[in-house]
Amino acid sequence: MKQISEILTTGHIVLDMKANDKFKVISMLVKVLKDCPEVINTEQFAKDIVRREDDFPTGLENGTALPHARTMAVKNLIMAFGRCKPGVDFGAPDGKPSRLVFLFGVPRDEIKDYLRTIAQLSRLLKQDKFRRKLLTIDTPDKILSFIRDFESKMPN
Repeated sequence: MKQISEILTTGHIVLDMKANDKFKVISMLVKVLKDCPEVINTEQFAKDIVRREDDFPTGLENGTALPHARTMAVKNLIMAFGRCKPGVDFGAPDGKPSRLVFLFGVPRDEIKDYLRTIAQLSRLLKQDKFRRKLLTIDTPDKILSFIRDFESKMPN
């Protein structure tokens, strides 16, 4: 299984997003992925994520969200990260706005990768130190380096 730091690239990290609702955040993050060779159909990818978000909001506790979809619009697991400091409502159980957003797509037939990725991201985002640091790092390169370092210290 690939680590988050192997899936995410610096070109797919958006810091200081200016958005006031979850659908704008989703649109902005899908846009940074549109030129990826893994994306077969950007429009369908966005629709699938929005449909999933409408059915089951992906806000987690502590200011995080994981909008995602199993979709035929991507060839391989793909991911983007966005930071929106004021936060947007992703329907988190604790009612807090999401400031850290990891968006990803998984091919429909790769259920194991889908479940592993959700579990891995959830484990990372439960760590207070991890979330706090992601809110302050100032460049995509440093974000990716931090994620890589943090993953190396997490038990498998």
